[in-house]
Amino acid sequence: MQPVSELMSPQPIFVRPTTSLPECGRFLELHRIRHLPVVAQDGAVIGLLNDAEVWAHGVTLFGDDGRPLWMWHRDSDCRARVEDLMVPVEVFARPQEPFTHLVRRWKTSRQDAALVVDGRRHLVGIVTEHGVVAAAATLLPPMLTTAHAGTVAPITAAHVGEVEAAWERIDRAGARHLVLLSGIEVVGVASVRDLAMLRARADRARTAFVRQSPVYTVPEGTTLRAVAELMARHKIGLVPVLDQHGYLQRVISRRDVMDALFALLEERETFDPRVPDGSWNRFGPETVSD
Repeated sequence: MQPVSELMSPQPIFVRPTTSLPECGRFLELHRIRHLPVVAQDGAVIGLLNDAEVWAHGVTLFGDDGRPLWMWHRDSDCRARVEDLMVPVEVFARPQEPFTHLVRRWKTSRQDAALVVDGRRHLVGIVTEHGVVAAAATLLPPMLTTAHAGTVAPITAAHVGEVEAAWERIDRAGARHLVLLSGIEVVGVASVRDLAMLRARADRARTAFVRQSPVYTVPEGTTLRAVAELMARHKIGLVPVLDQHGYLQRVISRRDVMDALFALLEERETFDPRVPDGSWNRFGPETVSD
């Protein structure tokens, strides 16, 4: 299996604990990323900030001149900084370790990024869900289909529903997306960022303004590798699955594709701890910061 270095994005954008949320929002928008590693002054990684935490407090909009403008939500704490919202990093990796070794640690974590560090825990790269899904598009076997993964009771909302109600539902579930319906027809997928944008615009108070064009759906029975390829090509995080009558049956998220790939790699792994190749000893979670 390829090393982590072949899947990671090198030299990722990072922030400091004292970085302001408006600055974080600018980084997220300008670089079209979802994760911001938090690095101390000595260069060591100390946390991770995801976009959902940032968008829960405000959003970066762009003015007519193209310059980014931060807008706080009405109920937000305008003094919030990275150190208030960052979470501990659950998944570390080393550039040269096999990806299958990283899988052993990542499969038990719901954190959607792994930070790649050197021996001093200095940041050298990041592996995100997007990178893993792109790999899954070629690695997953064709016998795995939408019937083997996904959520059969996804979060949905009427496409003309109130934004605040939609935000509360997605926030309460700890989800990143909800499916927008017009009757039984799937008309779009709203992300955390989409809803945050609408919350900041008084003139756009309804989810009807959040639509995909085109709407990326697949029929029941589609292979997971085809779903992964669709996600990777269009950089989308959720794909609705429809039955032959066009009814919503389930949704496939990036994490669903990741879990399928992780299970496959675990089955293929022939690692024997009695005959170590050395890499697991060096890069186990208990020694990753040595």
